[in-house]
Parts: sequence; structure tokens; C-alpha cells
Amino acid sequence: MSLATHLAANTVFAVVDLLHLHALDGRDWYWTAAAADVTTTIDGGSITFKANGPLVSRPTSRRTAGLEIDTLTVKLGAGALVLASDGRLITKAATDGVFNGGRVRLWKLVWGPGGVGDDSLGALLRFSGPIANVKPYSTRVILTVKSEVDRLSTSYPPNVYQPSCPLALYSVPCGVTKASFTAAVTVGASPTATVIPASSAVAGHKLGVLTFRSVAGGGGANAGLRRMVASVLSAPARLVLNVPLPVAPAAGDLADVTFGCDKTQSMCSVTFSNLPNFKGAIYVPGDK
Repeated sequence: MSLATHLAANTVFAVVDLLHLHALDGRDWYWTAAAADVTTTIDGGSITFKANGPLVSRPTSRRTAGLEIDTLTVKLGAGALVLASDGRLITKAATDGVFNGGRVRLWKLVWGPGGVGDDSLGALLRFSGPIANVKPYSTRVILTVKSEVDRLSTSYPPNVYQPSCPLALYSVPCGVTKASFTAAVTVGASPTATVIPASSAVAGHKLGVLTFRSVAGGGGANAGLRRMVASVLSAPARLVLNVPLPVAPAAGDLADVTFGCDKTQSMCSVTFSNLPNFKGAIYVPGDK
């Protein structure tokens, strides 16, 4: 008997959800919301969906016709459940990023004429797609899954052609070594929460970042805090911060200031001597 014939001939059905979670590292978990394990044929092979996994539910799902992106919300009521083959609590695994970049497939299995346990009608794939968001809580994990149509939302071509360089400063593609453009700062006399007297070594660090060292490292009351440098004044040298510190530092506090980048070809060439890695398209015609 086909599924269509069974559905047409009956008004009451026994249905169960089957969930497959595939992690980016290649591991797979098969869970079901049924009271007992369910073994059925999926993709030409026999697979057992475990009932002793997390309490699986799907509070919301949205499906539309056309090219609109469908979404599925899956709630894993984990509690103190330990993830098989991993040894971590499911909530801890989610926090550690185990499910990031993974995929979810959801089947609906309608039991056949023989009742519960009769999988002769086969499982119907109801949803398949990548995990777009993972929200771990103390006793549960909520996954937001998007349909395959989401792939079409990727920018094409992937590279944006613009006058400014799209690379993050100090990233691997950028190639600039952060340590080479970081200077030690000893706070001078009469500092304020916004203006930090410093040595002349900080000249040119406009657009940079000032980071106070740890308490043990001499960072003082602002230990560990970071602030963008809005400008650098001279005679004497002073760093002007774009956001005031919670408290004014004390003379002698230690920090480090790192160069920033305005993403222009000039700064890439003159300041960093890194022109071969500049990825801006400065000769692209403008709007006019």
C-alpha cells in the first residue's frame, strides 16, 4: 500500500518525527521523539533513531512556495544528557560550537496498516537545511534551521569591488604582523579619562587601539580595557580616545597601542609597506 492510499483510506494516523543532526566534523546523531527506538530505511540503508537522546520538539516551522527561505526551529530538551561519542553535555557541546555549521534533516514517519512498528510506507522528508543559529540554555538547546534556498542569498560574485581594502588588518590574507606595529605606552603626568599623555613613540597611531595591560602587568584601574584612538596630539604626545575610560588612569600605568588602518592604498603602502596585499579596487568608476 502506498502512503497516498493509506492517507486517503484512513482518518486517524500514528505519526512520529525522525531527526538527523550532522556536525561539521562529520559526526551524526539520529534521534526520535517516539517513546522507543525507531528503525527504518533512509537513503537506502537501515538507520536506528534513538529515543534515549534529547527530548526533541519543533515549536515552529515555516514553509512557503517560491524562493522565500523556509525555517525550522528544533528544540533539544537536553537537561543533563551527555552527548554520545563526545562525553560533553549537549548544552556544553552547543556552547563549544559543536553544532555550528551543521545540518539537520527531519522526516515524518507514518506507521503503516500494521500499526506502530510498521514502517512499510517509508519516511517522508519534511525539511533539510543548514543550521543558521544555535542558542544554548541551561536545560535546552534551540536550533534554527534554514532551507537550501538560503544558499541563493550568498553574494555573487563573492568579492566586493570597492576603493577601500576589504581585508581585516592583521589577518592572514592581510599579512601585516601585529607585533611590528604595536608600541608600549607608559601613561604620563596628568592624564584624564579621555586624553592619555604618552611618549613620542605613539606618533602615527591614529585609528589605532589602546589596550591597558593586566593588573599584574601594570594596567592599573583600567586593566584589560580597550579604547579606539581618535587622534594623536603632539608637543607633548597625547592619545585622544573616542570613548572616555571609566576612571582616569594613573601616571605610570602601562598599556599597548596598536596601529589602525583606514583601508586606503596610501596607508597600506606608506605606513605598512604592504601594497602587494592591498585588495581595494581604487580604479572602479564611481556613481557619476
